[in-house]
Amino acid sequence: MEYLKPVFIILWNMIPGFTTVWLIRLLLFNPKHEHRFPNRKKVPLTPGLAYRGKNWIIKKLSSLLEDYIKDTRNMDKESRISKWELIVYRKVWHKMAFISEIKFLPGSWKEKIRTFCAFIVYEITKQFFRSFIPYLMDHFAVRKYIELLDKKLDVEIVKKFYVNYIFKYTMLLSLGIALFISIWNIIIYFIIK
Repeated sequence: MEYLKPVFIILWNMIPGFTTVWLIRLLLFNPKHEHRFPNRKKVPLTPGLAYRGKNWIIKKLSSLLEDYIKDTRNMDKESRISKWELIVYRKVWHKMAFISEIKFLPGSWKEKIRTFCAFIVYEITKQFFRSFIPYLMDHFAVRKYIELLDKKLDVEIVKKFYVNYIFKYTMLLSLGIALFISIWNIIIYFIIK
């Protein structure tokens, strides 16, 4: 029985690393679909984190696109695009402060030139954000690319890559560290005994 203690020490140290690496794999890729209890409540951690991450990315891209399109139609001062336009207007207004230092221009002209330049840049920015970018989105069919990304982004390919390149080496590293710790524990055990 005395000779089996080192084997038990090795197993005792390797089991936590082994189970940790397997649990990470299970949490990432199992199950593929959402499961529910009989009372219609969602089972925690379903679907796997990789599948949930893919769904989250696609939903986030779609919602960002829809929010931007809504903001282009919204002319209120509370929309994000209106805030960007006002930021551009204020920056140009402050950058054009050098006009007030020109000595041979009348004071009223200085103010009108400064306001006119800031307003021109404001209108260009407004047309760019509210007309040109939505035109580009429609022209290049960004929604179709998001749908295509949803279809083409296959988690099974990511799972295969993970198993071949990450899981295998993480498992070997974990077991190697556990073996090294086990050997030190065995040495300490025999020294103390």
